[in-house]
Amino acid sequence: MPIGSHNDAFKAYQFVKKLSGKEAEPVLARLTADILLDFVRNHRQIDPNFIIKTLPEDRTFYDAEKLDHALNAVESLCGKCNENHDNACFVNQARRILIAAKTGVDLGSDFDGKQSLIQLLEAARIKSCMGQKASDFCLPENIPEQSEPTESYADLKRKYEELREKDVFRATLIEEIVSTIRSVSEGNLEAEMPVHDDPQLGQLATAFNIMLKTINKSMSHLDRLVAERTSELNKSNEALQVSLQREHESNVRLNETLRKVEEANRHITDSIQYAKLIQSSLLPNPENIKTFLPDSFVIWMPRDIVGGDFIFTDHVEGGVIIALVDCTGHGVPGAFMTMIASSGLRKIIRDEGWRDPAQILKRLNFFVKTTLHQDTDYALSDDGLDAGVCFVTGAGSEVRGQGELTGGNREITFAGAKLPLIYVHKGEAHIVKGDRQSVGYRKSDEKFNFTNHMISMEKSMSFYMASDGFADQPGGAKGRRFSTDAFTNLLKNVSVLPFEEQREMLVNAFEEYKGLQERRDDVTVVGFGSEN
Repeated sequence: MPIGSHNDAFKAYQFVKKLSGKEAEPVLARLTADILLDFVRNHRQIDPNFIIKTLPEDRTFYDAEKLDHALNAVESLCGKCNENHDNACFVNQARRILIAAKTGVDLGSDFDGKQSLIQLLEAARIKSCMGQKASDFCLPENIPEQSEPTESYADLKRKYEELREKDVFRATLIEEIVSTIRSVSEGNLEAEMPVHDDPQLGQLATAFNIMLKTINKSMSHLDRLVAERTSELNKSNEALQVSLQREHESNVRLNETLRKVEEANRHITDSIQYAKLIQSSLLPNPENIKTFLPDSFVIWMPRDIVGGDFIFTDHVEGGVIIALVDCTGHGVPGAFMTMIASSGLRKIIRDEGWRDPAQILKRLNFFVKTTLHQDTDYALSDDGLDAGVCFVTGAGSEVRGQGELTGGNREITFAGAKLPLIYVHKGEAHIVKGDRQSVGYRKSDEKFNFTNHMISMEKSMSFYMASDGFADQPGGAKGRRFSTDAFTNLLKNVSVLPFEEQREMLVNAFEEYKGLQERRDDVTVVGFGSEN
């Protein structure tokens, strides 16, 4: 039976309760009320327990009008369900009992429940006429229309009981509400809460159904957004996988390229290391200067494995020639130039016999230009060098068994191609500048006459020649070059020390100033003098 009929059943129950009134033993009225209340509580429309074989005796005289109202209320329940008109139906049994209360005739437990109230009353009258004891009664011509039960102050005694009965009905409805909410909580968002006639519960059900519709709409929208986003993420993931695969393939190729580069670099490094051996074999040993001038030191620090700076020393008749050469570039190109320049110095000094520093530079200028064909218009290169050359002589000088130059007053003749000679005497630093002319370049004048400078070599004088690598090295807090002035002051400060200690101080000062900066150029310094 639909939920809405529970309201009608409860109203019918209230009409039946009115029959009891102030009667002492309203047996049939109470029996009917129990059947109706059982349905409201348990939702059982058909129950064999409803069938009573023989109705109990009831001597109560019921109010005719109230009895008709109760009969009409029960009759209105019939037809509101999908059940067959079974005699075990609570409606049929309620009608049977109320008809017995009205007519005094029991239609029996096995009557035709499909008949209407009018037909059943007629059957009771006929059964009465056939001899059954019954109260005199007439079939009402017009059964009064059902009216809503009203309460009066006289019913205050029964108010509590009636309210409790109403709560039973509300409790039944609340159980259905709770059941619907539980179904929704388990994920059944398609559930719908029945709307009751009860004002408060009806509003609750209506609001709950509106909420469910809103949730369903939002969930549908959310599902659509999730599906769209999932599709986008799947596409992005596929693109990412393709990108990762390409990146992996690229890394494989890069690793292979790196391996080949490292292998090539190893071969190149091995070749340069071997070139260093060749360069060291061909260039004069810079430490040879100690053979002739014990009071001396040499700093030779190529930027790369091989370099473009070298020191040339040779003992000749009447003195010692010391040359410091700074060739174009560094690394392998500079190394090639050192071998050309070293070969030229040997030829000029040993084969041609030149001792004059100015003439040695002039001849070296010619040798480099012609060797590299830089004296022609079709020359492909433009390389050269800067150099400083000293010839140390002494009146009455002689050479000891190990080649050490001794005796007499010494004199130094210096000529420079861009490079200066620095000497310190009595705490003062002096700079003898070279000519502003390089050696061997295309624009170098073959006929240029370099200038000789004569200096008497006195006791405790120190002489220095250096390439520009030391002064040009960037470093310090501001990353600026060391500078020529700072280098000159440094030489002045260390000149009071033995030459070996001077070398150590200069190297330490260079490394400290350079810090984490890369070395810019080859660094070469030669120092010599006479401490005695």
